[in-house]
Amino acid sequence: MERLKIQWREPLEELIERINQNFGSFFRQMNCVGEICLDPG
Repeated sequence: MERLKIQWREPLEELIERINQNFGSFFRQMNCVGEICLDPG
């Protein structure tokens, strides 16, 4: 199970980082702040 988690975790974190960067850029255009992150639970 741990091996499976490692396989999808890193690509998911990379995707969320890209989403967060775009989200942050969009919010800055509106003079706001926003962040997307993964809660590992």
